[in-house]
Amino acid sequence: MERELFEAAGQYLNIIKGGEIDRAVVENMEDLFHRKMWHQLTVVINDAIKSGTLKGDTLITFYESVVKAIETKLNPLQVVQIAVSTSKQQPDHATALTFLQAVLQRIEDTGMRRKEMEKVSDSEAGIYVKMRIAWHRLETDDMDGCKTLLDEAKALLDVLAEVDSVISSAYYWTSAQYFKKKQASGEFYKASLRYLTFTPLEDIDELQRVELARDLCIAALITDNIFTFGELLMHPVMDSLTGTENEWMVKMIRCLNYGHITEFESLCTSEAAAISAHPIVFSSKQLLKQKVAIASVLELIFHRKADERLISFQDIAEAAVVPVKEVELLLIKAMSLGLVKGRIDEVEQSVAITWALPHALDLDQIAVIKDNIGDWKEKTKTTMTLVEDHTRELLED
Repeated sequence: MERELFEAAGQYLNIIKGGEIDRAVVENMEDLFHRKMWHQLTVVINDAIKSGTLKGDTLITFYESVVKAIETKLNPLQVVQIAVSTSKQQPDHATALTFLQAVLQRIEDTGMRRKEMEKVSDSEAGIYVKMRIAWHRLETDDMDGCKTLLDEAKALLDVLAEVDSVISSAYYWTSAQYFKKKQASGEFYKASLRYLTFTPLEDIDELQRVELARDLCIAALITDNIFTFGELLMHPVMDSLTGTENEWMVKMIRCLNYGHITEFESLCTSEAAAISAHPIVFSSKQLLKQKVAIASVLELIFHRKADERLISFQDIAEAAVVPVKEVELLLIKAMSLGLVKGRIDEVEQSVAITWALPHALDLDQIAVIKDNIGDWKEKTKTTMTLVEDHTRELLED
């Protein structure tokens, strides 16, 4: 049976030389096919898919006629990447699911026949296909089916020693889509940032970048336990919103990250119409005010040296632009969220900060730390000199 499939694949490659696919590309495939240079053939096929040379019904027929015949000879992960690209050309979810499930079954059958040491790649390939199947489940409102596949993938990823970044990318992208549909903004935010960690930006098409950057901004704004945004602000994906109708989101997140209250209030006024266009953000206005106030406190603490962490309520009130009588409540809220630790002195109207939430730093903030380290170095040298100068006197006494 395998021999017949192989011969049929060779004949098909010969037939399509005069068809829609570029003749030189087909001749190259045919040459590599007959010379059994499977890796090189896989590279050519993937390049043809990326360039659009192989697409639509042509790609579907090509997979069934050629790739299917040599699936067991190719790297399992490369096979499923071609298979998933092919599934995207199917006319509907049901047809795509049937196609992918057949591919998955063949991978699992092949894995059972291979040596134990080769099963890792089969498992990774299986995860990649399952993530695409999970996406189709999600698109057809089968949330439970999608969650089951995500849980299965997570269990496998936890035991595999090394995982190709392509697999992690597929897992976190599918997870992000699942949480987005569930309207779980915090989980969506975390999964999307992990997706970006494993995915080169050039592998994400421009429209998807803009959509992802917008959704990340919204999640960051409306999630009540996200108070630091340095990692998001520093990611190049945020540049996708420059010049778009949602550029204000980046500006607002920057205000929240640095506790720039005046700029925040100004932005709320100048971008009122744009903010109103996103009801979920508009309804979170009180939360945003609280976030920027707490951020201003964090920034105040950050700029204080280690021996200057006894901060008066008055200083905090000025930084957060709130009445002094509201400072204690603001500090209690920050402490309850685990953003700062310290001791509040109601009598002295001050707080002794012992710890503040660490966060990703930009160059300006790194410069602050550099200056603080410089000051600490000078103080240390002064102390050493003082001790050296008085050591003899102390010993004589």
